[in-house]
Amino acid sequence: MHDLFERLDELAANDDLDGVERAALEALNAGATDPDLWRYVAWARFEQGRLAQALEAARAGGDPLYQAKAHFHMWEIDEAARALRECPAGGEDGAEAEWYRGLCAEFSGGDPAVHYRRAAGDAPHLFHEPVRLDDVAVEAVMQEAIRSLPPEISRAVAETVVEIRPLPQPHPDVDPLSLGLYLGVGRLSRRHENSGDLPARIEIYRSNIERMAADHAEAVDELRITLLHEIAHHLGYDEGGVVKLGLD
Repeated sequence: MHDLFERLDELAANDDLDGVERAALEALNAGATDPDLWRYVAWARFEQGRLAQALEAARAGGDPLYQAKAHFHMWEIDEAARALRECPAGGEDGAEAEWYRGLCAEFSGGDPAVHYRRAAGDAPHLFHEPVRLDDVAVEAVMQEAIRSLPPEISRAVAETVVEIRPLPQPHPDVDPLSLGLYLGVGRLSRRHENSGDLPARIEIYRSNIERMAADHAEAVDELRITLLHEIAHHLGYDEGGVVKLGLD
């Protein structure tokens, strides 16, 4: 079994998610009973965004942390909070559970600060307390980013509504931790029948950016980058379009 886990760790280190899932399932189907094998399956599926299947694997292995994570990213916040009650304290798992308790509190309108503080204290190499930007700083970053655009792109941005929101709204195609979202039909894809649509909208999720940034400078930079990414979507480009347009 030791050799199997070494192989799984090697596959994981090489980002071979399919290989991890396949090797763990083969061992389970051959009669292995170690619940950690189900965690490898849950992890591989979770990393691929196959959340419902990750949840199945987590349940099969009795893994409350991965159950909570799958529930949370499927916008099932109450179910995630219930699963987190079963997570033991201590270690990296305990710190991650505390972080997700903070997320559940924040997305439910509660105060997440104590949970983020505990997670950062228990595993400072993995978590840190969120950065906080004041309203003036956020507005200044947005305006400066728009002013720095080439004139032709600035004209395109004038067609959109840019909104700074704390968090995204529940939607099956939007991860709760998304940094930004473009809502509308990209200019390259727009047709005559779209001419009567509502103006395109860019939403920037401030709390998610503050939470993922390591410090104030990174938060400011991520605000700018996220806005430019969503502008690229408005222009009709995919993620690679950011580099093509010089918006990185």
